[in-house]
Amino acid sequence: MRLLAILLLLLMPLSATAQEDDRGFLIGLIEDNLSGVSRTVRLEGFEGALSSEASLTLLTIADDQGIWLTLENARLSWSRAALLRGRLEVASLTAGRIEIARLPVAADTGPPSAEAQGFSLPELPVSINIGELRADQIVLGAPILGEEAAFSLNGALSLAGSAGDVRVTAERTDGTRGSFVIDTSFSNTDRVLALDLQLDEGAGGIATTALNLPDAPPLALTVIGAGPLNDYTADITLATNNVDRVTGQVTLLGTPVGDTLDAPVQQEFRAALDGDVTALIAPAYRDFFGSRVALEIAGTRAPDGMLTLDQLDLQAAEITLTGTASFNADFWPQRVELDGRIGSSDGSPVLLPVEGGETMVTAAELNVSYDENDGESWTGGLVALGLSRPEGRISRLSLTGGGVVTQGDAQTIGRIASALNFRARGVAPADEAVAEALGVDLDGLISFSIIEGQPIRVPRLQLSGAGLEARASLVIDGLESGFATDLDVTADVAALDRFGPLIGQPINGSASGTVEGQIAPLAGTFDLAIALGGQDLGLGQESLDRLLTGESTLSLRARRDTEGTALEDVVLDGEALSGRGQLSLSSEASSADFVAELSDVALIAPQF
Repeated sequence: MRLLAILLLLLMPLSATAQEDDRGFLIGLIEDNLSGVSRTVRLEGFEGALSSEASLTLLTIADDQGIWLTLENARLSWSRAALLRGRLEVASLTAGRIEIARLPVAADTGPPSAEAQGFSLPELPVSINIGELRADQIVLGAPILGEEAAFSLNGALSLAGSAGDVRVTAERTDGTRGSFVIDTSFSNTDRVLALDLQLDEGAGGIATTALNLPDAPPLALTVIGAGPLNDYTADITLATNNVDRVTGQVTLLGTPVGDTLDAPVQQEFRAALDGDVTALIAPAYRDFFGSRVALEIAGTRAPDGMLTLDQLDLQAAEITLTGTASFNADFWPQRVELDGRIGSSDGSPVLLPVEGGETMVTAAELNVSYDENDGESWTGGLVALGLSRPEGRISRLSLTGGGVVTQGDAQTIGRIASALNFRARGVAPADEAVAEALGVDLDGLISFSIIEGQPIRVPRLQLSGAGLEARASLVIDGLESGFATDLDVTADVAALDRFGPLIGQPINGSASGTVEGQIAPLAGTFDLAIALGGQDLGLGQESLDRLLTGESTLSLRARRDTEGTALEDVVLDGEALSGRGQLSLSSEASSADFVAELSDVALIAPQF
């Protein structure tokens, strides 16, 4: 609408020189004024700018990724005299075809204002009244709605001073039944909003397809409300196959904070929706939601921008979620309380509505608590019983932890520091080899710190199980470095034979190792110092196993950069076999230099 308004405003009487050179001067003027950052406008076949009937053969709008809007065969019937009185009077504005291939790429306009601005219509230099707004065909590309769709459009538009009135009807013209109607008006003066929105689609429509509703049924949505924003209620109804599935209301109430006429207003809001959504849910998940789902949200928005969520209540057959929260004007949390539970009334396993394979849980509980007045610390926990997926089953899974959340300002940077403990009992992977390697109990710990503009720091990452201990610390840089990661990893395995089925090779003994250095996954580079140690190692090959009896160590530096891959400072030290050397690989030339010493040839050739 902003582009349309500027275009129409520029269609004003110009000098006789402009009339003689419509294409050169006038089109250049319009294109230059409509174009901007990440937006290029081009016009063709523009005629009649100085008459009451103007036409345009083609208009395109492009951003940095190319043309996203094309308008063909547009006609304008308007009053030039009304423009001199500060009114843009358009009897009709029509177009033969409008194609919006995708949504435009927004230009970076900087961070939003810290203060809440509230809703208001733009103050235009002239009033606009378009009696007829029509497009014979509007084509929306698949990136917008998920599939290409064609519509016809009819409507009217009025923007005068601080008030607006829009009436638009769109009908699908591509063989699928569908209509969209919006009739709305708003005034900045009395803050009265009237809204009548209606969507009615046949089977296989855009909304049902996008929502992946079972059998893609006919769908109807209505939102109707009228009143001032300080006492406003809108009724919402969603129906399929002519049966109401979800109904509810959204209410806005404004309360002045003070006794003066210009006192700031505190905005209260409430939304209450409920209904039987089984027809909207895949049959497998209908027991999870049951025959009634109810959602209630209530809160306030203070004049200074502070948002308080006094109530969040979701109730369904096998899930409940309740909570309260408050956020400051920068939408930084000040207080959060969230509790949730999943479980059936008879204790039978619950099928969760998640993708990636059938996921079942006998019961689950979630709690999160945060209060900036309590040292800016948060605590939380998740416990799941009888969790099963195609990959395996866990009898009991718990995740508990806490940390500190600190808001940044002009002098300091926001920081999140947390530590989470992981505990799994009764681990039973579906893959028997994985099950034997991991064991039935696992414990873990992760601590991390996130500071805006700095690398992510993970000072402690730990995993332990039966005969397995692994510890690591990480510093992860951003995208510009290819997520370059400084790492320090240590692992100890008491019994390697458990990993034999997993690697497909008999293996015995115990081992430990460290890896220290840097990797950049996106760049494909690494520079690592590796040290491995083993005791009485065995690979099921008698002659080789004799060489690995006792204690063995291996250390090296592995490096890959734009010049090639290299193994440097390779040192093998064992009771029977030792060696040292280096290896260099590149597309142009490669070299290797190794020296090995065997304490007794008879270890591999008993006849000598």
